[in-house]
Amino acid sequence: MTGRKAASKGSGRSSRESKAAGANDSHANVATDKPLRRERYERLAVAKSAVFGGLCAGLVWASYYPADSTAVEQGDALGLSLGLMVWAACSVWAFGFSSVVASARVGWSSSSWWLDAAPVLLAAWVTVAGWVGTGYLTSWSPSVGGDVRAATNEVWWWVADVACFVIARRLFANHARSVVAVGVVMGAGALLASHTLHQYFISFPQTIREYESDPEGMLAKIGLDAEAGSAARMIFENRMRDGGPTGTFALANSLAGPLAISLVLAMGALIGVLANRKAYDTHGDGAGSVGSLPGVMLGLLSGLLAVALFTTGSRSGVLSVVVVGGVGALVWLMRRKLFRRSESTGAEIVNEPATQSPGAGKGNFRVWSGVLAVLSIAAFGILWRFGHGILGGEWVSQAPATIQLRLQYWRSTLAMAADYPVFAARPGNFQIVYQKYRDILAHELIAEPHNFFFETLACGGWGAAGLLVVWIGVSIRATWKGVNAEAQHPEGARRVSMGSIRSSVIAAALGAFVSFVGVWYHGIVAGDLPDFDAHLIAVPIAVSVLAVWLVSVAGTGIVLTPMQCRMVASASVATGMLHLCFSGGWTVPGVSMFLLTLAAIATSPADERSTDEEDGSTSLLSSRMVVSGLLLGLALVCYWFSYRPVSRSEQAIVQANMLASTNRRPAASAMLRDALSIDPLNADAAMWLAGLDNQALLVSMGRGQTESRSRRIADESIREAVRRSGNDPTRLRAVSELMLQRYQVGGNRADIVEAAELLSRARELSPTHESITAQYAEVLRELERLGVDGADGVDSSDGADIGGESAAEMADRAEMLAESGGVITRVLRLQRILPARVIGAPAVGQPVRAPADEVLAGK
Repeated sequence: MTGRKAASKGSGRSSRESKAAGANDSHANVATDKPLRRERYERLAVAKSAVFGGLCAGLVWASYYPADSTAVEQGDALGLSLGLMVWAACSVWAFGFSSVVASARVGWSSSSWWLDAAPVLLAAWVTVAGWVGTGYLTSWSPSVGGDVRAATNEVWWWVADVACFVIARRLFANHARSVVAVGVVMGAGALLASHTLHQYFISFPQTIREYESDPEGMLAKIGLDAEAGSAARMIFENRMRDGGPTGTFALANSLAGPLAISLVLAMGALIGVLANRKAYDTHGDGAGSVGSLPGVMLGLLSGLLAVALFTTGSRSGVLSVVVVGGVGALVWLMRRKLFRRSESTGAEIVNEPATQSPGAGKGNFRVWSGVLAVLSIAAFGILWRFGHGILGGEWVSQAPATIQLRLQYWRSTLAMAADYPVFAARPGNFQIVYQKYRDILAHELIAEPHNFFFETLACGGWGAAGLLVVWIGVSIRATWKGVNAEAQHPEGARRVSMGSIRSSVIAAALGAFVSFVGVWYHGIVAGDLPDFDAHLIAVPIAVSVLAVWLVSVAGTGIVLTPMQCRMVASASVATGMLHLCFSGGWTVPGVSMFLLTLAAIATSPADERSTDEEDGSTSLLSSRMVVSGLLLGLALVCYWFSYRPVSRSEQAIVQANMLASTNRRPAASAMLRDALSIDPLNADAAMWLAGLDNQALLVSMGRGQTESRSRRIADESIREAVRRSGNDPTRLRAVSELMLQRYQVGGNRADIVEAAELLSRARELSPTHESITAQYAEVLRELERLGVDGADGVDSSDGADIGGESAAEMADRAEMLAESGGVITRVLRLQRILPARVIGAPAVGQPVRAPADEVLAGK
């Protein structure tokens, strides 16, 4: 018994000793792991800083070298899209982001899951619409649209946008990066505003003087074919004299978006800086204080942006600022604690804690909120009463007409979606499909429906529109929850070290500098430099704004609290989205990068630790491999299918242009054939080659030489141009004019019959286009004179089928279309068409054109 007790005691003592030894070993392992964990954390921080620098570089590039929606379809944004996809793939592979690669663990009922899923599904839907919906991967061919090259070029920007948003949200879980990114956006806004004012007060007046002294020379310089007395010439002159500045963008309304976003961001940051400056004790020597320099800079920047925004003449841009400012003032008045520091600061600086005054800033907040509300109401009233005279614009008098035009665009888009509910017009094809659905009173051939929702609807049908609504809804919910959490529980706010702040500042500065150098290097190589004179002023101003902000952040780290940063970002996004309710720019990189960056700040997670990889399990590693591999795979497809053929074919076209300008047309034709083989989907090269080969045939015909070989080559080129034109009525009409020029020179009946077929198809695809209808009426009249009875639908011996229209019916319809809407640019005397009659040698160099009313009257 005693022995058993002794043995038992011995075994218990032995067990306790082994546990103590195990505990000591565990403490030893923890002590050993600490340096490893610190080293891993430092590597992770460096990787995140590098990724953040890449994001800043993309933001600066998009605003400094933007492409409008049409240029995106032509491939101008492929380089940026490819770079962002590679950046996103490297980001996921470098440091995981467990919430990205394992977000499925959260569950579909969570708003954070939908905040990732909705944009990803939207991008996937648009991708399917671009590849499958255009008929490229199937034997099915769409009856409208079908431009695969334009569709896929735009698809890549949607994919890059979504990848940028998902990754950026995790980056901005660190408050330091959010504050620094706000400064980068404001710096880009300062550059755009400075460029805008230079254009408005210096560049544009000089351009008008040059045009008035030599109109033809300027038109030839910019490559615009607009004959004197034509509608194209009138439109150009109206835009030159009445249109607003465009900055680095192609359109004033696109420029107004970033200006409005930056203006609200600067005003919100100014209010936050003023509130925080009062909320901190300066310790008698200014230590820990925000200081007065950021406030002065923000005040000057707000004034600069406001003046620049007014000069654009964008009603939607200005009114979006007024509306958001007024609503924001009311919200701030209802939530008194929104822009003042609470007893526990929202962003605790670990290395340099600041002492605050809990009651400070309350009265200051009320004063500034009241002043902002009064100014917003006063600004709205002034614009409504005196807006028609501001800076020469016609604010109020033209507003109803503008709204009416927007309604016409939206009704046409709804008609597209009604006929094609799955994919609608498909990405990159709206401008082509719109011509079939254009309202008879609408006079513009728009590139997008001037509304971000309807643009998404046209791009991907009702599925894409529904996913966009879900994305916006969950984003609003995530922003609201984040603001409430930080307002009610400031003690749980994110901790930010001075080391993290300074590394973010350095990364942003390096990223912006690299992007700036890249823009100018690309401009030198491509011969497309930004406006040098304007940027001699704009660049120093932008650098000064960014430098003041970064130095202030690096010095104090308390420029904006997390809640303030989230709120000013969300207000800026609301401004941009309100502007895009009545304006285009949803797929313009310079606009969407501003929106995505600020939306990522507004919806960022509350704790950066939730975004880090905390698990080295095989499943997580596999998820990282799958996500990064998918992104890299998409990047490779983008490179081989889009970027490489588009860039190489563009280079070949540039060389062909140089050869043609030096009268080396055979070499230019050979270069264009190389472009066609490089890019099987390039329609522009086919159109140009058809023109060159047709011109060679016309020269042979004018000299009376044998033309069998030249005609065979020209016919092959024209057939290829027609094939690549697909359902584009503008290109089909251009090809028909080549055939009409042949008829003007040689009088060959087969040429005018083929021209009639092309025009009939173009008119079917664009039934409200007065110029196409007038040209078709003139061709029908000549066919009737030749004995081809279009009214009876008689097929000619050459195989033409021109339907059952008569020349008189088409002429009457052209006159009716020209008078629809009461727009001067639609009248027939401004439409230049080709007379369908034999002219001979005078038509060899250029086709003979005349006003449509005179041609149809038989003059």
